[in-house]
Amino acid sequence: RGAGTINPHPPLGAMWKTESLFTAIAFGYDLEHLYLRLDPDEASQSKRQSLQIECQLHTPAHGYRLRVSLASPDRYTLARKQEDGTWQDLGSSHLIELNQVLELALPFKDIHVEERQVLKLTILVFDNGLEIARYPHQQPAAVTVPGPDFEATVWRV
Repeated sequence: RGAGTINPHPPLGAMWKTESLFTAIAFGYDLEHLYLRLDPDEASQSKRQSLQIECQLHTPAHGYRLRVSLASPDRYTLARKQEDGTWQDLGSSHLIELNQVLELALPFKDIHVEERQVLKLTILVFDNGLEIARYPHQQPAAVTVPGPDFEATVWRV
């Protein structure tokens, strides 16, 4: 409830068919974490062993890459893009779970964003190293990092 959503089914023309990998994509946050939820489509079950999910995050200062292999979704790895275009590995996290849906939590402190900064988010799907899907399709989703007044603004009776 109250999560941001990304439409996994783009408006395509009559001549274009796309494979459905997810039935829903949602993201949310609290004061300390960015949360991501991917609901896999049952039809893509047989391909999961070869799929890798990459979440690209762009902060005002840096670009980050969060990766998880659906063959072993017990952890994700985080890397930061360097000025020369290479990636510096920042480590891995077990703040992830895959049962019926894939859910993960990324601490804001790990990507060095401050309150009220805008974080841009794109999710890519790779099959054997080739990009087969991108969400959102047009431009990244924008998330504003919450400040200390966050809980007061979302509180409901």
